[in-house]
Amino acid sequence: VLSPGELGHRAGLVMATPGAGLALALCLARCLCCAASALRRGASSPLMMTPLARSWRQGEGHDMTVAAGPLSPGLDVSPRQRLALRLSLGLGPRIWQDRPSAWLPSVFGASPASEPAPANISKLRSLFATEYVGPIGIGSASDGGPQAWLSVVYDTGSSDLWVSSDLCRSSACRLAGRHRYDHTASRTYRSPVPRRPLETRYGSGVLSGEIGFDDVRLGPLTARCHALGLIAEETGEAFDRLPLEGIVGLAFPTLAVARDTSLLDGLTSQASMPRPQFAFYLHRDPRQGGGVLWGGVDRRLYEGELRWFPVPEALYWALDLVALRIGDRHFNFHGARRPRLVVDSGTTFYSAEGEIYDAIHKQAPAVRCDAVASRPALVYTVLDSYGSQQDIVIPPEAYMIDDGDGDCLPAVVNLGHVTGDERDALILGEVFMRIFFTVFRIGGRGELPAVGIARARFDSAATSFFEETASGVA
Repeated sequence: VLSPGELGHRAGLVMATPGAGLALALCLARCLCCAASALRRGASSPLMMTPLARSWRQGEGHDMTVAAGPLSPGLDVSPRQRLALRLSLGLGPRIWQDRPSAWLPSVFGASPASEPAPANISKLRSLFATEYVGPIGIGSASDGGPQAWLSVVYDTGSSDLWVSSDLCRSSACRLAGRHRYDHTASRTYRSPVPRRPLETRYGSGVLSGEIGFDDVRLGPLTARCHALGLIAEETGEAFDRLPLEGIVGLAFPTLAVARDTSLLDGLTSQASMPRPQFAFYLHRDPRQGGGVLWGGVDRRLYEGELRWFPVPEALYWALDLVALRIGDRHFNFHGARRPRLVVDSGTTFYSAEGEIYDAIHKQAPAVRCDAVASRPALVYTVLDSYGSQQDIVIPPEAYMIDDGDGDCLPAVVNLGHVTGDERDALILGEVFMRIFFTVFRIGGRGELPAVGIARARFDSAATSFFEETASGVA
C-alpha cells in the first residue's frame, strides 16, 4: 500500500502527491491517495500549501507514553509497498511470495468510557492490498436515496472532495466497472455561477473538472449543498490500475484548492453529527480492512485512555513536535520553523528528511526479522493538551517492515520538502495508524483542534464491533 506521499517521491517511491513539485512516480500504487495525501504543491491554492502524502509553553516532562506492547517481528505490507520502500532505500526489486499476517496481540485495560458512540461507521476495505476505500453517497435520486454510491479514499492529508462524475468522457474514469455520479440526475445539484474549473496535478497524473454543489451522505449523516470536485478527466497510469472513484479530504479548509467548507465542517454545522470528530481504525492486516467512525468512538477498538495532543494551526493534522530520538541520536526542535509531525492516512510509511532520515537509517539499518528487537525505539516528543511533554514510543516491531524474504527494513522514507512553507514535515502514515487508534477533533469555542491516540486492539472484541455494526455501516 503506497501512500499518497509516496507516489510522487523524489527517491522514486510511488507516493501519490498532488504537488507539481514532487516528481517520479512508479505508477504502481496509491495513486488516488496520492491525490489526496500527497502534497498539492503545484495546485492553485493561494497559500501554496500542499496536502500531504505529504508558541507553546514548555511543560514539565512526564513519563506518560503512548507505547505499543509486544508485536510480531516485522510488519507485513503488500508487495507494492515493499517495492516502493526498497526503491526509496536504493535497493533493487525482488520477487516475493506473500504470507499471512499475524494479528497483533494485546491486553485490554478497560476504564469508564467518556467518549460518545459514533453516529456512523464507514467500513473500509483494501483494494489489492494497495489502498483503503470506503463508501460515500452523492446527490439525491428520485427515490430519496443517493444518486450514486462511490468507493472513495478518506484522506487526512488533503481537504478537497473529488468524485468520479458524468463529466468524464474518456480516460480511466470511463473504464468498465467504475461508478460515476450523474449531476444531471440529482434533484439537489447546484452549479456555481460563474462556472469554476478545477485542476490538480499529482506526482502520478492529473485530475481536472469543475466544482459543483450537492448533498454528501455517510449513512444517516448528510452535508447539504457541499462543494464537490466533479472529475472530468484523469490522466496517469496509476489511475488506470485502481478502481478509485473519489477522494474525501479530511484536513482543514485552509488546505483546500476549492477553498470551501470541509466535509467535517459541513456535517457538524448542519447538526448532522453530534461531535465534530472522526476516528480511524486500520487493522494491522490490511486484508481485514478497517473503518472511519464519525462523531464518536468505541472502546472495543483501543486500549486504555486516549492521549490528546493539540493541533496548533488549522492546516494539517500536525502535532507540536519538540524532540525526536532514536538510539544515541537526539534532535531538539525550537522556534517557529520546527518541523510538523503530521498524522496522514493518505501516506503509507513514516517519513523524515535530511539529517533525521539519515540518523534513523544509521541507528536502525536492515536486519533479519528475528533480530528486530535489537533495534532501538523511535521516540517522538510532543506537547499534550496541558502543555506537557509526552513521548510517543514506536518500538522497532512497529516501524520495521518485513520485505518478504526474512529481512526487515525501516519503514521510513525521505519525501523531500513536501510543504509549501519553510517548515519540514515528518509523517506518521498508515503503518503507524495500523498500530494506533487515532481520533481527529476539530475543536471550537476557544479549544484548539486535537488528535487523540491510543493503542489499537485486534482481538475478538474489535472484530465483534464490526460484526455488530455491519447493518449500520455506510
